[in-house]
Amino acid sequence: MDSSDEDTLIMLTMLKKRKRRIIWCREHFLLRNTKQQFEESIEDWAERLHHLALYAFEEDAGAGLWKRDIKQMVLKFCTGCADREAGLHAANMRPELLDEATTNILQYQFNHAAVYGRREDRSPEAAVRSVCSQRDFSEERSPSCQE
Repeated sequence: MDSSDEDTLIMLTMLKKRKRRIIWCREHFLLRNTKQQFEESIEDWAERLHHLALYAFEEDAGAGLWKRDIKQMVLKFCTGCADREAGLHAANMRPELLDEATTNILQYQFNHAAVYGRREDRSPEAAVRSVCSQRDFSEERSPSCQE
């Protein structure tokens, strides 16, 4: 093997490492900035986040995730939850695993519904409907109220 072949091999190795680093940075960015979608269930959110974490931490982990990576993933699961109150409750319980956090969130939602009744729909469309219906209600005053 002459020096040009060795140089080419070194360059290819460096490019592969750089490409892996770019992909790794992108996956970390996605992991940090992802949130649960409104139509996404808790289980689907947990699965999507787990797959993102596997890609983001694969350089470090090799075969699996380290304990610090799991803690980071679980905290992101709680803070990225669409139901912020349930996510806060689950984060305060300091779960060790994603399954524990999922159980905590589902338990909170069940208990909240049992005590306070069913929650209102928190989708953006529902918020717009409620604002519009409130405005319509305030504009349509009864004749006895008008002076």
